[in-house]
Amino acid sequence: MNAETNHQNTLKYLVVEDIPDVAKRLQHEMKPFTNWTFAGHAVSIREAKSLVQTELPQLIFCDWDLVGGSGFEVLQFVQQQPNYQPFVIFNTGFQSDHPEISEELINTYKVDAFINKPYWQKLLEQLPALLTRAELKASTQLVLPLVWLKAENGQRKRIDAKQITSIVQCPENPRNKLVYLWGQPQPIACTLTWKEASDLMEQSGDPVFAVNRRYAIINKAHVQRFQTPYVWVGNPLLKLEVVKENIREFEKWMLEE
Repeated sequence: MNAETNHQNTLKYLVVEDIPDVAKRLQHEMKPFTNWTFAGHAVSIREAKSLVQTELPQLIFCDWDLVGGSGFEVLQFVQQQPNYQPFVIFNTGFQSDHPEISEELINTYKVDAFINKPYWQKLLEQLPALLTRAELKASTQLVLPLVWLKAENGQRKRIDAKQITSIVQCPENPRNKLVYLWGQPQPIACTLTWKEASDLMEQSGDPVFAVNRRYAIINKAHVQRFQTPYVWVGNPLLKLEVVKENIREFEKWMLEE
């Protein structure tokens, strides 16, 4: 099976910082707070994106100046993740040279805390209160049905099962299924049996239906339109045919609350 449910409930923090000594001291200062686990250290935009996607930490310490760009790129990536709202503590020593940083943090990225110089003095004074706020924010987040997908190229991606709009047979390779996600123009090709595909869809908790046995399964929450014998699901819209022998059952299924 190439999909795994995420049952991890540990509070995790990620350090996004290009100076190793700063990252090490952050880890040291976090040690007394034993309910928090270190999820990793990223010095670059690429590393930060990878760790955010795989670890989904509830707390992110993010610097502005990073290898390959600015921390704003990390914040933008975080905002793009479905149903994910970590507590973000942003810091920089460049605010005097870049006054636009504060404006962007307030208007565009809406971080939870912003700390400038003198960094360590302010952080140590505020850290216990900030972690209490971070724990509160984490406790109010919905428990999402997160699953792992393993694409045919071997790449692993963690997704919210509720974002799966449909799973369709790959026409070029019968062993593969195309997993369509809400808001994603291209599906993810995965090696799944139909039993595994069905189990994966059902992890969303939403009603699912096989419109065409061994060809397509859809999530009712993502149905946009139905006109016999076709149904349109997802965003972008995907048009699928409901086979003749399933139409009556499908119509009944669509009317059920």
